Amino acid sequence: MEFPLYIITYEPTPNYLPLCLINKNTLGWNVLPLTPDKYKVWKNKNAPVPEGYIRMGHAPFKHFKELTLPRFIKYKDDFKGFFIAEGDVIIEPHFTPQYFKENYDITKPYWLGYKKRLKDYIVGNFLLYFPSSFLETLKEECDKKKRPIFSDRFFSQLVFKGLIEVIPESVATEIPHISGTTGKFRK
Repeated sequence: MEFPLYIITYEPTPNYLPLCLINKNTLGWNVLPLTPDKYKVWKNKNAPVPEGYIRMGHAPFKHFKELTLPRFIKYKDDFKGFFIAEGDVIIEPHFTPQYFKENYDITKPYWLGYKKRLKDYIVGNFLLYFPSSFLETLKEECDKKKRPIFSDRFFSQLVFKGLIEVIPESVATEIPHISGTTGKFRK
């Protein structure tokens, strides 16, 4: 397996997830078996988070730190690099694994899919690539985070440290859906 793609999702899996999987499989991505998290998520933004719960927006980083990263560290000799995607992401039709290999330096981390880039923040960690040689750096950066954080804030911090390159134009978009974080329709 050269470049596996890992999808971050949760239980119960959202109804749009099959569309996400069809998109990746049609484009030839090697999608790993899903490992949905079962975190107890607190959705009330105006109330304190009860013990044993986490805020909705903090679940993707927790998933990445506790489930995704350990899995890739364990199998790091089995691949050259890996992709992570949120479960509501559609990759553009031209962006296949072959296209990636022909047009990108596979030894560098990239932020390939996002909603928008602000001066000090990148919104939406839709699709990222990490070479296997970057795993220790990712682990060190994750371990520095002792408090919950939004995953796009975490990756934005790595961009502004010069550790991840953001490509000029996103190659992924969101599947339109009701946001679990804001309760608003995302398109």
